[in-house]
Amino acid sequence: MRAVLILAGGKGTRVRGCEKVLLTYQGELFLRRQIDILSPIADEILISCRDENQREIIYNMVHLPCIVDKVEGVGPVGGIYAGFSEMQSDTCFLVAGDMPLLNQNVILHLFEQAEEDPSCAGIVPCWPDGELEPLHAVYRKDAVLSYLKDNKDIRRMHSIVSNIPVRYLPVEELRTYDPSLRFLTNVNTHEDLIELERD
Repeated sequence: MRAVLILAGGKGTRVRGCEKVLLTYQGELFLRRQIDILSPIADEILISCRDENQREIIYNMVHLPCIVDKVEGVGPVGGIYAGFSEMQSDTCFLVAGDMPLLNQNVILHLFEQAEEDPSCAGIVPCWPDGELEPLHAVYRKDAVLSYLKDNKDIRRMHSIVSNIPVRYLPVEELRTYDPSLRFLTNVNTHEDLIELERD
C-alpha cells in the first residue's frame, strides 16, 4: 500500500502568519490542490497538524485523517513520527504543505523506485549541488519509525535522511515528467506566493 503524509503544521510566520496549506493558487487552496493530485495514486492520505485547533480546522475542510504531533515544538520530525505511527501503508510519499505544484508522474516514479529495491529506506531527490528535497520524497515507514524510536532527540529531517539507507535520485531524472521542475516549488514567503501567481 502507498500512503501520503502532508505536513501542514508549519505556522507560516514568513507568509504573514497564514496557514500555508490554506493559501491559494489560481483560486484553489494549496491543500485541496495537493489532495486532488494525490488521491488517485495513494491508498491513504494523512495530514500532519501541529495542534488540536489546526486539526479541527483542516478536518472540517477535507474530512481526511488529521494527526496531531505527539511532541510539540520539534518541527516536521514530530509530524512525521505521529503520521507514520498511524498509517497502514508500507511506503509513504512525504510532502510539505507549501508545495502546490505536485506532479503525479513524478510521485509514481518515486514510489516505483522505492518498491524496486527492498533494501532502500527512501528515495530522496537531489540537486547537482548536493541540496536535498527530503520533504518531497518516498520513505519506508518501518525504517523511519525504527530510527526515530531509537533517536528521540532528533529535530532535523536531514538527520533522518543521513542515517537510514536512502538513495539520492538526481532531479535531472525527473525532468522527463516536468522539464521545468516546478513541482519542487515551495512557498516560504509572501513574495514567493506573488511570484508563483505571476508565472
